[in-house]
Amino acid sequence: LATPGSSFACDVRDAAQVRALADHAVSTHGGLDFWISNAGIGYIMKPLGEVSADDWRAVIDVNLTGAWFGLQAAAEVMIAQGKGGRIVNIAALSALQPMPKFGLSVATWAGMIGYAKTLSLEVAADRITVNTICPGRFATGRLAKVYGPGGVGQDGDDEIAKRLQDNGLTQALFNMPPGDWAKGDFAAANKVLGKDFGCAMAPGNQE
Repeated sequence: LATPGSSFACDVRDAAQVRALADHAVSTHGGLDFWISNAGIGYIMKPLGEVSADDWRAVIDVNLTGAWFGLQAAAEVMIAQGKGGRIVNIAALSALQPMPKFGLSVATWAGMIGYAKTLSLEVAADRITVNTICPGRFATGRLAKVYGPGGVGQDGDDEIAKRLQDNGLTQALFNMPPGDWAKGDFAAANKVLGKDFGCAMAPGNQE
């Protein structure tokens, strides 16, 4: 049966706040069975020579350190409960198929995948599974602004948007039924971009 939800503000860069979030789930809902790490920064897209130390720390602190704090907090609570659990990280497809200027984000997502696989081995005996989902691009309002008919590339996506438009794919992509986006049905775009626009799984352990 559905139970009332609740909210809890949390800065994932702070280990104490992340642990407080896990404790909130236990005190408010009676336990912690499922944990999703989804906080992330993906807007700092620069070539190597333009990446600053501050850029690096900003992305690492949220994407990788934040996910690590979550993995640690969730695993500790689930192990103490003794009834198993599910931990899922949300990374991105570019962790498996890198793209130019995405180095900062790709480094964090690749690290997330590696740590999740390692943790999955450590907690398997506790009946806890740890996996990472690497979604591609989905039809959203933001994507429509970038790739839609007459759209202009934003946030470092100019090159990709131009390649789509130059090859006549923009209109075709946005004429697709929404379900086709989710299924990653992008044969024409893949040919031009050399990328998979679908979704991939970087499994740790599964049932």
